[in-house]
Amino acid sequence: MLDRELLAPILANPLDDAPRLAAAATLPPGDPRAELVLVQCKLATRGLDRAKRATLKRRELELTTAHRPLFLSLAAGLEYARLRRGFVDEIEASASQLMARAEALFAAEPVTRLTVKGADRGSLEGLGAAGAFARVLQLTVRGPIGDDGAATLAAALAKRTFPLLSLNLGGNGLTSKGLAALVGSLSGCHMLGLTDNAIGDEGVAVLTKSKALAALEVLFLTKNELTDDALVLLAKSAGLPVLARLGVAGNDDVTTDGLSKLAKSKKLRKLRWLEYTDADAFTDRVAVRGQSARG
Repeated sequence: MLDRELLAPILANPLDDAPRLAAAATLPPGDPRAELVLVQCKLATRGLDRAKRATLKRRELELTTAHRPLFLSLAAGLEYARLRRGFVDEIEASASQLMARAEALFAAEPVTRLTVKGADRGSLEGLGAAGAFARVLQLTVRGPIGDDGAATLAAALAKRTFPLLSLNLGGNGLTSKGLAALVGSLSGCHMLGLTDNAIGDEGVAVLTKSKALAALEVLFLTKNELTDDALVLLAKSAGLPVLARLGVAGNDDVTTDGLSKLAKSKKLRKLRWLEYTDADAFTDRVAVRGQSARG
């Protein structure tokens, strides 16, 4: 395991290869971690010819097969863990699994993609205190966290020094109250998934009034008890200037009238992809400005 001095810049700049390569250069010749960093960083670059990529992929497989216990020592036993550019980059696990090792794991591995299953307010509080949400860039939380859990998560995200790029909170029992607590901590977020909650039109009002969502490009509001009033709010919103993809399927009280307001919106100039429900055909449809296609 690298010492803290070498790890610090890697953790602070998880998308930058330079700190990883600098750390690898300090390790002894033949060190498997150093070679994995070199191999995977090269694989992450564009423009590699097919033969070179194939050679690197073979060596990557040899290294990860031979030294898996070393590379995944802190993530052993988790449901899913993936190495990228020499370190654990992606994790999917239950909240209880993560709680047992979170402090050590997130202090040593630059995890940018995290899925927490079976979460509740208490586990979010514990994971937040252990630094699980301090640097992750793409976060998915599954479980009945409710509005109190959303507030707990918001408190953890508020301590971050750089934006969370993607947040997926599907089926978490959120209402407009939880969303109101959370939205202020999402400045710089590009993707927000809120499918299968109960934020209602009041929740959409929270979103459209927020000044924190100016970078949001993708928004999923599927199955959230919305009406046409919510779509009108979205159509009139100046707070979502780069929104390009919007999902509103599964909201039974949304009609073609509300959808037409979105399609004609002069505020949502970047909107190019709209998922909605075709109730007569019992199927979803995807509309792109100027055309429509089945999803």
